[in-house]
Amino acid sequence: MKKCLLCKKCVKWNGTKPKYCSRKCYGVSRRGTGNSNYKGGHYIDCDGYKRIRLPYNDKRNKSHPYIGEHRMVMEKHLNRILKSIEIVHHINGNKLDNRIRNLVVTNQSIHASEHGKLLNPFRKRKKGRYIASK
Repeated sequence: MKKCLLCKKCVKWNGTKPKYCSRKCYGVSRRGTGNSNYKGGHYIDCDGYKRIRLPYNDKRNKSHPYIGEHRMVMEKHLNRILKSIEIVHHINGNKLDNRIRNLVVTNQSIHASEHGKLLNPFRKRKKGRYIASK
């Protein structure tokens, strides 16, 4: 008799490969670091933000299993979950710089005006579009 590698129940099997007592134990063992494709629970999305996997017991995990690291850092700093209308702005513009001194919570209108200030000062607005000045 050998023991299941996950739940330690006594199991009888033949062969040399490690076995589990059930498909459930095998499936649980293949999550996270047990999976050969596991990359640390984070990735960089197409917009350049670092996304982190939420814990399985987080209530937001069912609809969105990943959250922006900048939002998670701000939530820990404020000791509350951010509202959907709250936007976390990177002061220096570097989306991967998630230090608390580089983050500020704003709303949509303030955030848009902040990014309006960052536009190229050498461009002039003409008929709703930006064109290069000569």
